Amino acid sequence: MILRAQAWSLRVFSWVFILAMLFSLFPFAAFEAKAAPFFSLDSSYLYCQTVYPGDRVKFGSHPAVFLINDSGEMLPFPSADVYKTWFDDFSGIIQLDPKCADRIPSPKQPPYFVAFRPGTRLVKRRLSPYVYVVGEGGNIFKLKDENAARELFGNNWGQYLRDVDDTSWINFTDTGEQLDGSKAVDGMLVSDAFGSETFLVRNGELVPVEGEISRGMKSDIRRLPARVLANHARAFSTRTDREEILLGAGNPATRIHFPLQQEIIAKMLRATNSIESVEYLGTFAVRSTDGAESLNLNVEFRGASDYLDPAHAKSSLYFRVPMPEGTGYPDGAVAMEFRTFNNVNSTDPVDSLGTIYFRIAELPDVESFIQDIYSSTVRPDMPFLRGNWVKVDVRELARQYLDEADIREIKQELELLKGPGNNLREFDDSTLERLIQAGVLRVTAVHDNEWLGGTDTHVLDFEIDRPGLLQFMMALSRSTAGVSLDEREVKHLRRQLKNWGDIGGRLWVGTEDFLPRAINVRFAAQDSSTRMQFELNESFARFNKPLSIEPPLNSVGVIDWFEKIKAEFTRVMESSTLYSNISDNSFGS
Repeated sequence: MILRAQAWSLRVFSWVFILAMLFSLFPFAAFEAKAAPFFSLDSSYLYCQTVYPGDRVKFGSHPAVFLINDSGEMLPFPSADVYKTWFDDFSGIIQLDPKCADRIPSPKQPPYFVAFRPGTRLVKRRLSPYVYVVGEGGNIFKLKDENAARELFGNNWGQYLRDVDDTSWINFTDTGEQLDGSKAVDGMLVSDAFGSETFLVRNGELVPVEGEISRGMKSDIRRLPARVLANHARAFSTRTDREEILLGAGNPATRIHFPLQQEIIAKMLRATNSIESVEYLGTFAVRSTDGAESLNLNVEFRGASDYLDPAHAKSSLYFRVPMPEGTGYPDGAVAMEFRTFNNVNSTDPVDSLGTIYFRIAELPDVESFIQDIYSSTVRPDMPFLRGNWVKVDVRELARQYLDEADIREIKQELELLKGPGNNLREFDDSTLERLIQAGVLRVTAVHDNEWLGGTDTHVLDFEIDRPGLLQFMMALSRSTAGVSLDEREVKHLRRQLKNWGDIGGRLWVGTEDFLPRAINVRFAAQDSSTRMQFELNESFARFNKPLSIEPPLNSVGVIDWFEKIKAEFTRVMESSTLYSNISDNSFGS
């Protein structure tokens, strides 16, 4: 399993599994789950597909199309006219079983159905002469007069006017504001009279729209007079491109993305399977308190993995752990560095295991600590503990300790790693697809793009979706073990997942290659007396480029190193009062 684990970490790069392993190390039994999934975990509904904000869904043969808003509620499109202000066609609609319809809630306050895209239509009640502009989230703004309508919608403004019956008028929220035509509403796409540049009105400012937008949206760009545009400041600090346009669907500030936000996650997960080398650095923080004592631990780490040449696969890892205060350990920090070198292409399975080097870069005053523990009159002399590289020849140890069955297993794993289209790669691909289909990573918010390390990135908030994770685990069981989980096992898994604290964070994903550039993960856990909070921050760079990882020039063998440690401990113990008392009593008996 050593070889497969190395290849998995490089090729799949799936920190979802890392999170799962972290939680397995902290088995708190009484977590309180707070995030409500869009679908219940009742076993009879496990086949219902997870849906996300911005998704469009249909049920069976019923013609109605619904939009999922930011709260996970289902809003119908009341007409094709409304639908076409948002989408050019009906591609991309998710087909769901009618039995799943009751699993998605309906809104309890307006808007109850999807309104026209902001700034695309004018509306009026049948019984009233007043005309309103539709804004974000179903908000409406009364026009002062016909001249205001001409300023914002042109001389042919009447073609955009829609009569709304009283039963549907409750979907709109009257802001009480009156427009005189001098300013456009937020969410409206506008341009100058020549159509030379397109802007999205956001917070009263003109945000340039870069790249192509959809055919339908082009038809609803309002060409405004220069005097109206002059009343809006141009936003230089933020921008909107072809992949992200802030609009106002069922909720205020609902975002519809091109590509959709969940598609960015899918592309990122698929892109990670092409990673053969990468550098990374970050921090991992642990905070805990049980009411009487607290723990504050910050681990710094950095490393690199290079799998471009399987004949010389290599990696490095450095981490530094300050010793927590109040724990009784010496003040200071422990810092360690590792370098590994493997040869997967070797015909000899034992030779493929390669070599590991490690060194202790920093170490507190453990000599005094050991002396105190053993009440010794002799202080340990261990200069070899700090700074010196230690060599672990895994091949040599394998020949000494592994039997033929172990070697056969290593050989079988080597076959998985060799050659184009190998079985491991196929396994990785299929596993990633299951991860994507199950929707384990659920986007909860999208922010303006950021430049990170010279790369334009999507910025997404996410959380781990428990129903999706359960579906993924069930699918993985069927594919790897060939068995389906029974109802009792599903219930057991469900209880375990509920015991996890909420897991969420933020992702920075490259807009061109969809590779992850940074991640922030936060999660908490609590048992009856202790609350634990964890936070991981990690950044990535130099994808698929040769990395400089070389064996140290000088090192000592691990057996010799341990012998030195053993000799010092023996010397300390022999001089200790405790050892002398035990020895005297033994001789007396």
